[in-house]
Amino acid sequence: MNKRTLIKYGAATLVFGALSIFHLSLRGVFDTAYSKAELFAILSDAFALPGIIGMMVFVLLWISSTGFFDMITYGFSIAGRSFIPGMRIYKDERYADYKKRKEKNRLTGYSFILFVGVVFTLLGMLFLVLCYKA
Repeated sequence: MNKRTLIKYGAATLVFGALSIFHLSLRGVFDTAYSKAELFAILSDAFALPGIIGMMVFVLLWISSTGFFDMITYGFSIAGRSFIPGMRIYKDERYADYKKRKEKNRLTGYSFILFVGVVFTLLGMLFLVLCYKA
């Protein structure tokens, strides 16, 4: 693994961990005493929710990298230029040219979000199993 990959995974883990700690603080885990089962249920939620959100963000990034939203963004850019005074002096770009331009700038290298999200979700499932065993 190179340094850039470690930074990406570390940043995603820090963000998901911060979301988990935020959830735990909202539930009052650091201030209140809970039974084992309640604590494991709260920990399950605290890890599963950021993991599932991360996996959903990955799916949205993947869909957008296929060009699925290009027609929508093209329509909004044309509509935006129509409503802003002085922007109609610029010639509208054809959709085919817009699509070619967007193909060059597609987002890549975001699979780390999926992997970290899966790990957090699996941790949430582990705490759920421990909740039912406690």
